[in-house]
Parts: sequence; structure tokens; C-alpha cells
Amino acid sequence: MKLSLLIRFCAFAFLLIGSFFLFFSGYPILGATIHFVTLSLWLWGTLRPSSKLFGKIITDNPSPEVLLTFDDGPDPIHTPQVLRILKKHQIQAIFFLIGEKSEQYPDLVQQIYADGHIIGNHTWSHPAKTFWISSPWKTFAEISKTQRILKHLTGVSPLYFRAPVGHSHLFTHPILAHFKMKLMAWNCRGFDTQTSDADLIWKRLKPKINPQAIILLHDTRATSPELTSKIIQFARREKFQFPSL
Repeated sequence: MKLSLLIRFCAFAFLLIGSFFLFFSGYPILGATIHFVTLSLWLWGTLRPSSKLFGKIITDNPSPEVLLTFDDGPDPIHTPQVLRILKKHQIQAIFFLIGEKSEQYPDLVQQIYADGHIIGNHTWSHPAKTFWISSPWKTFAEISKTQRILKHLTGVSPLYFRAPVGHSHLFTHPILAHFKMKLMAWNCRGFDTQTSDADLIWKRLKPKINPQAIILLHDTRATSPELTSKIIQFARREKFQFPSL
């Protein structure tokens, strides 16, 4: 992992420095082209949630099961509603929790864990607009502080991390390796943070649900209980399996 990261970093540094050298050494078109391509690759690796340019990432459930994942919690209103639905159907999910909210609602974190669900790390403050350009020190702080509070509340260190908005970067993987965590994205989402129209979200979700789907929902949204129920009902009709509690 460390060698692979070093090779990637050196390659990007070499291309960027080389592009400047060529630009100011009488080859401006070639230098500008290399610079543009290098930055485009960097942005693609950073801003595309499923990109494996900087390291491994889980984008499909390796087990033949529909995996429900919930981001941005815990939420005092909607998380308990989702938990009741999951408990009724005996389905296990992954909750990617924000550290600040976990500190604010420790009982909810403990309830999620006691109910048999997996808890993931979703950074301390959820810096959605800036995480993709965060320094190694800022990235480490966001992840490590959340690891500490979640282990304190549950006794277990999370094994999965999801970046805010899915935007990881060059320094994310080595930090996750330090904590023995894996990066998880998704392959099925309905953009439930962009609208409160449950029917519209469901129309976006339904065609993508398959036996290896990793579904992204947000248990901070009023639509999450209804959508959770719809997903379960649809998947059961299609004979798809879920991880069980």
C-alpha cells in the first residue's frame, strides 16, 4: 500500500513539475497538455466516488446480497424509525456516522450497535465541500477523532469508511490503512438529499437494485423510512437477499 501510494504520488509530482518545465522551456503546448491531462486525472480520481485511481474501493457488495447503507447520522428523529423497520424485517445495514453527531447522540450510536448493525466512519464534521482538498493532517484528524468516539461508545473500531459526498483523495487510503479500514462507496442511489419527493427518489433507485447493490440512503431525511420499506418490499418480491441480524 505504502509503495503503491509513493509510486502514484511521485508519478503525479513528476508530471506536474515536468509540465511546468516543458511550458517554460519552449514547449508550451506540450507542457500545457500534460498539465491539463494530469490535473484531469487527479480530479477524476478525487471527485468520482467509484474511482480506484488512488487505491481500492468497495463499489459492489462481494456477497450476493442487497446492502443498505445510511449516511450522515445518527439523527434523533429518523434513525430510530429506520431501526424499527430493519428490526422488523431482521435486516442488517451499515450506518456511516458523523463523529460530531455521535458525540451529541451517544445513545443512538449504542442502539444501532446493540441492534446488530455495522457502524462505519463518515468523518468528524462531514466537510462536504472541502474534504476532497484536505491536507493529510486534516484528513487524519477527521478520521481518527471519529474512530475514537465510535470505539468509545461501542467498544469496536469501525472497519469501513465513507468519504463525504464520496470524494476521497490521494491521502485517504494510507490513513485508512493505518486504521485497518476499507473505503466503501455505492452503486445505487436516488439522490435523496436533493429532493423530498419520495416517489422521484424511488424511481431513481428501483432500476439499480440488484443482488450486489450497495444502496446509499441518508437517515437524516424524512424520506428514509418510507424508502427503506419500499426497497425491502421490492427486493423480497425479486427474491433478493439481505444480510440478516
